Amino acid sequence: MGVRQKGFALAVAVFLFPSIALTAVDIQGTSGHHTALLFDNLWWVIFIAAFGGLLLGSFWQRVDPYIKEQQVLRHDSAARLSHWTHAAGCTLLLISGVALGFLFVPRMVSGPAGASLMMDIHFYGASLFVFGGFFWLSNTILSPWRFREHMPDKGSLVEGVTHYAHIFGLTKKIVRPAKYDGSERLAFVPIVLFAVLLILSGFLKLSARFLDLSSGLLSSMTWLHDVSALMMIVLFFFHVLLAAVVPWSWPLLASMFNGWVPKDFAKSHHPVWYEQLDQSEKEKS
Repeated sequence: MGVRQKGFALAVAVFLFPSIALTAVDIQGTSGHHTALLFDNLWWVIFIAAFGGLLLGSFWQRVDPYIKEQQVLRHDSAARLSHWTHAAGCTLLLISGVALGFLFVPRMVSGPAGASLMMDIHFYGASLFVFGGFFWLSNTILSPWRFREHMPDKGSLVEGVTHYAHIFGLTKKIVRPAKYDGSERLAFVPIVLFAVLLILSGFLKLSARFLDLSSGLLSSMTWLHDVSALMMIVLFFFHVLLAAVVPWSWPLLASMFNGWVPKDFAKSHHPVWYEQLDQSEKEKS
């Protein structure tokens, strides 16, 4: 089994292991029995997910984008693994978190059985989200230029506004984005920031299950966790809207499954990036 296959197998294992273990615990909260939560019984899985992500990301070899006939590689297998573990984890976390209620959002489930089910779904989401986050972290440390290409610069705001103004016919001016346009680079910072805050506050809340932490610290972490979750909901909504729903983003969405975008799409929508790749190909030949 190659590195890629091992990575996907590990991601699946992180997701499926709790469901196997769940058969061994009693969650019959509605019948007077003990309600056992995965966060109580299998809290260490979250730490394994973090360690597994760090370990796998540290030796997963990245593949640089390149042009092949009428296609351009945009997302290699490591990028796709990181993206989809994040996406699946974030989806489960947000659904279960909203159902459990937070800040001004009322609880949508009743009774211990419903609450325990949502908490266990939260556990699944946390396992995937943490794995993807730590995989991305170690992978990015080894390839720091990938971090830099996501970061905004002083022209990102103007580029992002002009890009969408042109799409909606408000200006004839056309921008020439690199691999990531201005709006994508602007969104990168808050997405990473709130993901980090969610993971750190989540780890501290989890640590309270086996460490003696002050109530003040836990209250602060709960507030930070909830505020970060609210901001992540807003970012998640716009990310899905602009990256998956609107028609002009469909080639990019497809590349998150197969890795490739059409050559003509790269030329027209990311001309600076395509020219860099084309120049690199000419220099190699």
